[in-house]
Amino acid sequence: MKRIILIALLVIIGNQVFGQPVKYANAFLDIGVGARNLGMSNAVAASNDDVTAGYWNPAGLVNMQRDLQVTFMYNEHFAGIVKYDYGAVAVKFNENSAGAFTFIRSGVDDIPNTLELVDANGNVNYDKVTGFNAADYCFQLSYARTIPKLKGFSYWASVKVLYRHIGQFGSGWGFGFDFGLKYKTKTWTFAAMLRDATGTITNFSYNTEIFRLVFTATGNDIISTSTEIATPRLVIGTSKKFNFSKKFGMLTEIDIITTFDGRRN
Repeated sequence: MKRIILIALLVIIGNQVFGQPVKYANAFLDIGVGARNLGMSNAVAASNDDVTAGYWNPAGLVNMQRDLQVTFMYNEHFAGIVKYDYGAVAVKFNENSAGAFTFIRSGVDDIPNTLELVDANGNVNYDKVTGFNAADYCFQLSYARTIPKLKGFSYWASVKVLYRHIGQFGSGWGFGFDFGLKYKTKTWTFAAMLRDATGTITNFSYNTEIFRLVFTATGNDIISTSTEIATPRLVIGTSKKFNFSKKFGMLTEIDIITTFDGRRN
């Protein structure tokens, strides 16, 4: 177990040393939120018009049916190992503008730290086993507004702050922007968004004193800081609503997602 933790730390640090774009960076932000949205396979960039639009496409906030909406979601992945928490508050300031605050946490809790399980003499002492958490956090503030001179058009911008940590071993802070446009008619809706528009940069720092002796003994470089860059992502969505009667209809949507971090699986 001690070797597994050290190998994991080496992989995490080794992949982030060069400060270059990282494939699948901040992947915890791609999971999705809201039962209805997940039921539509996350293809809701154009059709989403409630509080969860702060996550999917904040332009939809101006079409909320109420002036204040609050939502929470808790989910588990990998047989309960990964805990996923989401919460958001959205406020409609007037007919032309709205805003939202979104919070996301994805993490693994109570990971056994066995670095001191075996002492220098080879004795096993389970009292030395402690626990730590590894988690990713996102705090996002969004603002959306209609364009009065262009009926049906709205635009939005979001600023997000990321915090990531792996127990006492290291942590990082990130910062990024998202932008987008939306056009809505009676039955059709079109959306275009640029996620991580300027590249979301996360700077990490590591508590090297914890594993300095082991890294030195194994000939590994000791890295105290590193940088990870999430490249932009373009999302284009089209939605159409079919009304068969006053109480029955159908909502369809197709989204096209283009990434710029290299070929993906």
